[in-house]
Amino acid sequence: LTQAPDIPPNVTDMRACFHGCTSLTQAPQIPANVTGMSSCFSGCTNLTQAPDIPPNVTDMRACFAFCTSLTQAPDIPASVTNMSWCFSRCTKLISVTLKCNYNNGTDVDGTHHFKNTFKNCSSLKQGMIKVPVGQFETYKANAGIMGTTADRFAKDE
Repeated sequence: LTQAPDIPPNVTDMRACFHGCTSLTQAPQIPANVTGMSSCFSGCTNLTQAPDIPPNVTDMRACFAFCTSLTQAPDIPASVTNMSWCFSRCTKLISVTLKCNYNNGTDVDGTHHFKNTFKNCSSLKQGMIKVPVGQFETYKANAGIMGTTADRFAKDE
């Protein structure tokens, strides 16, 4: 699969939809009603730009994991509560803006909701992860859980 088809507007769950589509270079528009995107684009190694994420998405577990060509991330909406492994191994990712609050919750298997979100994101530099002003200290304090360092966070003003 090199180009994704249009997604019908009534779709609400895109879990693993394009998982492992290594030749996919362009993502489709995500319908407004989607709430679940876990592993949606995981392993899409030729994807360079992510689509806009609808405002009701809550689950982005491993959504862009192993997208090794991804340089631009979409803004992560305030509704997101689970993004464990979301950008893990996105080695070319240079910036991201999180509009969501940090979530200390865990899945039924015990995985922390924000575990390894940025693990091995080697191109993310100091101040390149923008977070809500009121969450800045919380994100910095939990950088290790997220697979990054505190200096990579900055206030989204």
